[in-house]
Amino acid sequence: MQEEPDVFRRLSRVKEVLTPGPTSIPEDVRRAASIPPFPHNTEIFSEIYMNIEKLLRPLIGASRDEVILLMSGSSTLGLESVILNSICPKDKVLVIKHGFFSNLLEDIVKRYSANVDVIESRWGSIPQEDKVLGLIENGDYDFICLVHCDTSTGTTIRYLDRLCRVAKKYSSYVILDAVSTVGSEFIEVSNWGIDALVTGPQKCLGSYPGVAIVSLSRELVEIIERKDSLLKKPFYMDLMVHIKYKEECSYTPTTPPVNNVYALLVGLLKIHRFGIDNYIKLHEDRAKEVYEYVEDLGLSILAKDRSIRSYSVAVLEIENAVEKVRKLEGIYGYLVSTGLGQYRNSLVRIGMMGFINTELIKEVISKLRSI
Repeated sequence: MQEEPDVFRRLSRVKEVLTPGPTSIPEDVRRAASIPPFPHNTEIFSEIYMNIEKLLRPLIGASRDEVILLMSGSSTLGLESVILNSICPKDKVLVIKHGFFSNLLEDIVKRYSANVDVIESRWGSIPQEDKVLGLIENGDYDFICLVHCDTSTGTTIRYLDRLCRVAKKYSSYVILDAVSTVGSEFIEVSNWGIDALVTGPQKCLGSYPGVAIVSLSRELVEIIERKDSLLKKPFYMDLMVHIKYKEECSYTPTTPPVNNVYALLVGLLKIHRFGIDNYIKLHEDRAKEVYEYVEDLGLSILAKDRSIRSYSVAVLEIENAVEKVRKLEGIYGYLVSTGLGQYRNSLVRIGMMGFINTELIKEVISKLRSI
C-alpha cells in the first residue's frame, strides 16, 4: 500500500491556520462541506443559492435592485469577469493602488482599457483622500477601480463612502475588490453607490475558497447589456449568461463547487445568528486589541497610521520572515504568511478573520517574536 504523501503529513501537523486567507474554518462549516453533492440544476441547489443571496444582501448593504451572482472560481475570476464585461478599450479608468493586490487590479484593468490612470501610495499607506477625490472630480473617468483592504500591506481605504458619492456625482462607476472586508467592515453597496462588489467565502465569511461572490448595480448591468455585442467574452465569464441562468432557473450556468456552496450557506448563517453588527464590531475590537498587544511587545506594524489599519490582517515588519514563519509552523503548528513580492522576507501577515480567538492570535505573535 502506498504511503501517505509527505505534504499531507505536514498539513496534519498544522494546529491553526492564521493566514490572510484561506482562514480557519469552524467545525459546523466543515461538516456542511462533507454533505454529498447534489446536481446544481436542481430545486435543492436553487433553494440554497436563493438563501445565500438573501443572507448576503444585509451583510453588504445591498437592496433588492442589486444583482448578486455566485461564480465558480476564485475571487479574482469574479473581479476580472466584472472588468471584462464592463470596460471597453476607450473607457477612461482610475485605479487606486496601495499594495500587491492593487497592482494585480491594475494589471487586469490594463488588459481591457488603453486609457488607465493610476494613483499610488507607498506600502503601508493609502492614497490621500483629497487627492483621490480631486482626480475623480477633474478626471472625467468612466470607472474607478480599487481594493478596499489590501492584505499585502494591511491597509484599508475607509473614505470609500465619500469616494463613491463623488464618483456618482461625476457619473463614474465604482468597481470594488472587497474580498477581505465583507464581514469585517461596514459596507453599504446601495446607499454609497458601489456598482460592482466582488468578494469570496475564504476570508471573513469563514468558509472554503472556490466561489466568487459578485454584486452588480442595475445601472452597471444596463451598461454591460449595451456593451454585450461589442465585446468578445468567454462563455464562462459572461455575466449576462450568469444573470440569465440566475433569473430564469435560479442556478449557475456551469457546475459550481457544490460542497463549497453548502459551506458558504452555513458560514453566513453563523454570522447572522451572531448578528451582523456584532460580527463587524468583533473584527474591529479584536484588531485594535491585537495591534495594541503588538506595540506593547515592541514589534513594528507596517501601517503606522492607526486609522487605516486592516481589521482583517495584521502586517508586521519582521526580519528573516521566511525562516521565522517556517519555524513557527514546524515548532508550534501555527500557519501564517510572509510578505509578498519584494517584501517576502521582511513582512509577516497574520489573519484576524472570522470567529478566531483573540488570545490565540496573541499567542502566535508571542511565539513568532520568540523565534
